[in-house]
Amino acid sequence: MADYALVCVKSYDTTSTFDLYKSAVGRGTVILSLQNGVDNEQIISSEFGREKVMGGVAFIGSRVKEPGVILHTAFGHITIGDPGGGVSERALELCQIFNGSGVKCHVSGDIKQDLWGKMVWNTGFNAICAILDCEAKAVASYEGTRQIVRSAMSEWIEVARSSGVDLAESLADKNIEITLKGGEVIPSMLHDRRRGKKMEIETFNGKAAKLGAKLGIDTPVNLTLAEIVRFFNRNL
Repeated sequence: MADYALVCVKSYDTTSTFDLYKSAVGRGTVILSLQNGVDNEQIISSEFGREKVMGGVAFIGSRVKEPGVILHTAFGHITIGDPGGGVSERALELCQIFNGSGVKCHVSGDIKQDLWGKMVWNTGFNAICAILDCEAKAVASYEGTRQIVRSAMSEWIEVARSSGVDLAESLADKNIEITLKGGEVIPSMLHDRRRGKKMEIETFNGKAAKLGAKLGIDTPVNLTLAEIVRFFNRNL
């Protein structure tokens, strides 16, 4: 049986991959979700049990240069933690393995906050970059598109706060500033569109719009971005 199982697929493929690694999951196996979105840990827990699951957030800019060659362009670290909060021994052990392998990692005492926090960047940049076929720094550099990014982020922050996750409003400007100062970042949805693959819109802006509607919060920017990407996704 495996000590660790890392789930790194698109959120819409989470359940379809269960059979690929189910036979390797034993009593002591830890399943780490390194995926975008805020629901994957719960989905995996429903199949394998909450006690086996950990959450993770990856911050990295990279792209496939050629078959078998990945070009690392920006950032490069991960954050892991137990969905229930706190810092566990198993999280510290896995973090040590990552760091010992040259992958920068740290343990969070509130991984839910980190997962919802990463969604600030994703709701702001992923869809608009895919729609415009443009990398993130260029979108952040132009005032008009930067305002769209900021509005989408602010809508998600309001949704998060109403859902019990206390994200600071300043995260919008902080994420934009980091993007402007960072290296080349081609968001995952732009990679997918260029390759003719289905884009993960329901995980990002679609999720913001859906939760907003449930909570009675208007999310016009996220809804608009979601509908445009859904148009592209129709035949994928």
